[in-house]
Amino acid sequence: MNKNLTQPISRTTIFTEKIEESLFFWKNLLGFNIIIEASIPNPGASQIVGFGCESLNVTVLSSNNSSIGNIGLAEIIKPHITLDKKPNTNNIIFGETCIVIRTDNLRHILKSLQKFKLNIISLPTKLELPIDDEVWEMFVRDPNGVLVNLSHHGEWKK
Repeated sequence: MNKNLTQPISRTTIFTEKIEESLFFWKNLLGFNIIIEASIPNPGASQIVGFGCESLNVTVLSSNNSSIGNIGLAEIIKPHITLDKKPNTNNIIFGETCIVIRTDNLRHILKSLQKFKLNIISLPTKLELPIDDEVWEMFVRDPNGVLVNLSHHGEWKK
């Protein structure tokens, strides 16, 4: 008998140097709310990231005040090393993680993404799946280049 050794995913954290752009994307365009804002001082900040830094600012955002499926934004303050940057490409990369988010407001979100010229990988596409719901999905990148899949379940009303 297999025993679960973990709980459902509580949070996906995105390391960013674009905190204001990231907050705008997650709060204003996707409707998440801030539930935690914290500054982690040393020695904890350097220990958790595995290299020296001044501190670590963390913001946790939630949809529907859930305790699972949250988005964390982490800003490393004055890292003692040069950090690599993820390319913000129009292609999906093998091994890349994708954050999948269900929404009943895909049409509205799409208009906002287009208005603010976000990196849209694909427009909403109807998927033929062996389930009762009609499913429409699209891909976009957040300001940090993180791949986000927006998934609409239900009839696509014109």
